[in-house]
Amino acid sequence: DHNGDENRLVRDFEKIVNETVKIFGSFPFKKYVFLLGFSPNSRGGLEHLQSTSLLSDPFRFDKEEGYYTLYQLAAHEFFHAWNVKRIKDVVLGPFDYSKENYTKLLWFHEGFTSYMEHQIVNRAGVVPWKYSIKQYENLWASVSQHPGRLNQSLEESSFDSWIRYYQPNEWTEVTSISYYDHGELTGWLMEAEIIEGSKGQKGLKDLFRELWMSHGAQGVGIIDADIQKAFEKISGKPSAPFWDQYIRRSGVPSPKTLASVFGLKFKFETTTDRLSQEEKKNPQIVERSKVYAGLRFQGESSGGTNIISSVAPGGPADQAGLSVGYEILFVNGWRTLNAGDVNKRISDSKVGATVKIIASHRGRQKAVDLTTTENPLRTLKIELDRNTSPEAQKNFENWSGHSFVP
Repeated sequence: DHNGDENRLVRDFEKIVNETVKIFGSFPFKKYVFLLGFSPNSRGGLEHLQSTSLLSDPFRFDKEEGYYTLYQLAAHEFFHAWNVKRIKDVVLGPFDYSKENYTKLLWFHEGFTSYMEHQIVNRAGVVPWKYSIKQYENLWASVSQHPGRLNQSLEESSFDSWIRYYQPNEWTEVTSISYYDHGELTGWLMEAEIIEGSKGQKGLKDLFRELWMSHGAQGVGIIDADIQKAFEKISGKPSAPFWDQYIRRSGVPSPKTLASVFGLKFKFETTTDRLSQEEKKNPQIVERSKVYAGLRFQGESSGGTNIISSVAPGGPADQAGLSVGYEILFVNGWRTLNAGDVNKRISDSKVGATVKIIASHRGRQKAVDLTTTENPLRTLKIELDRNTSPEAQKNFENWSGHSFVP
């Protein structure tokens, strides 16, 4: 049981299928099955050779976003019928189920698939570009400020997935990255490199088509060198600079190429910038928006507990001696029962103020003084640059499927 329009779902799934097969030219199967199940507060999928199992919240379809998130999931898993199940690292099948199977290519198999899902649903016309660009804004802001970005490369993230991504601990967030998120962003960057090198004639879809024809359709596995070879053939550029900068090294990606190739402006905004004009007139609201403690809590996106899930390295909480697993009991003498309580009590202070915290860890009480700072985190706004070149405007329209209208 669900509150969605089944006719719309069937119609739009068909559009996703048709848009995907345009990339590869033909289906590698005679029949493909989407098995869609529903469970409250659930979302996920698993790819198979000729089918996929999808899981969705049954009550999300009262809003358009409920359809959009399911369409992206369907596009992701359907694309896996090629990228992962047939275009695959040589170690990813036949499997030795008695042990872990290590690969350095999950950034390509999962991250690039996450990027392609946006391309597919946008071109299929089932998800508007404006919705996807908001997701790109959130993705870029998250990846560029993720504490693990300086400590782990995409290759390492892929290879270490068994011991880090699938077995997280209190230090996972500051020592590692997600090959999904960072890989997706790298897929966008590679798209721009290919478009730039081919003067707008080729894109990432052409790289996948090349690997499908040379390997996947022949039943031959791929290695990293095969992806590099396809990149060089499609883009006309050497692969080493891109791989050295984005695949094999840790660090922060630059939007420079994306801006020039697609005619985009990347504007990073402070917490104060995001306030409404009315809110900006209130000095108290402005001051509260600036206060930063460098803490995140378990389940914070859905209410959250008062137990710390991550601490920003070098941030106020870190400097005060707080760490993952600490339960914040009191802030400035006030009892705190959840993440909202803690954040509100801390933001009641001013930037540079000393906040007295009583915490508990493994049954022992700890009192600390936390000195707040101004929030260093930024959100991102991506806009069209009206002063860009005609070539960039054409690149944008070919990439997004939408007219370049600032």
